[in-house]
Amino acid sequence: MKNYKEMADSVFQRSNEIIAENKRKRKNLIGITSAISCVCLVALIGFGGMKNGLFGNVVPSEKPGQSTVTPPPTIQQEQNDYPVIFGDGNTVDSAIIDWNGKKIDISLQTAFESYDEKNKFAITASYNYIDKQFVFNGKTLGEYEAAKLEESRTLEKLEGLLKDGDYLRYGESLYQTGTPDRPKWDKDLYDKTVEFYGKEFLARYIVNGEFLQDKVNSDIGNYQLKAEAEYEEAFQAYTTAMLKAAKDKVIGQNVACEISSDGNSLILYPTEEQFTTLSFDNLTEWYFGLEVKNSDAGQDLIVTE
Repeated sequence: MKNYKEMADSVFQRSNEIIAENKRKRKNLIGITSAISCVCLVALIGFGGMKNGLFGNVVPSEKPGQSTVTPPPTIQQEQNDYPVIFGDGNTVDSAIIDWNGKKIDISLQTAFESYDEKNKFAITASYNYIDKQFVFNGKTLGEYEAAKLEESRTLEKLEGLLKDGDYLRYGESLYQTGTPDRPKWDKDLYDKTVEFYGKEFLARYIVNGEFLQDKVNSDIGNYQLKAEAEYEEAFQAYTTAMLKAAKDKVIGQNVACEISSDGNSLILYPTEEQFTTLSFDNLTEWYFGLEVKNSDAGQDLIVTE
């Protein structure tokens, strides 16, 4: 049996062995971590070198049926230290003038004369032509417009009949003999009034000499401007298609361009020289002016010959 001294020596010896073992494990762990860090550093240096062209162009191997060609950007924007020029929004009335074959706001001409030729200008381009042959959902824009006008005329007739119906219920006697409580009409006035409403329309609301006023009021209350909504949808589709085509044409001439946030015009960013040579389809139907930055201010354009 071990005495106290032998037992103490045994415990101290075991403790020293455990401490030495832990030091050995930490040393191995540090070595592994250092090795991994070195590998990562080498990889990062290699990737950065390839990205910056230090090792030349590296082209990945092309798999069968797979292209490695990168499409070109739409516009290459050169470095330009000159600010883009916007309108200040202070002009209330501004004339439209002819400038090198384009109809421009006179304030745009003033801006061209006031700034360096290297400046770019934010220019609003508005289109003033409606192609009624544009087709949307199987109908032309002209057909949508005709339906809208007919719908508007029908509502106008309903509202007018509230005033005239109580007279027209007397028919031709209104101008032939007059009525006990109504003044006698002139025949020409009667004929024009009946022509405006149409005999078929009047027959819906005047039956056997009785004016159906409640029916008129009911039809007005339930009237929905469906054709007007359809026209607006078709017209916006036309505007969008026209602006997209114009935008592509402008970008094709290496001028930055975007559709305005309200979807009703283009905003161009050319220099004066670029704007001078910029071409548009139906150029005479376009109007150009300075765009106002971060403002709802508008301009009342006065077209001058």
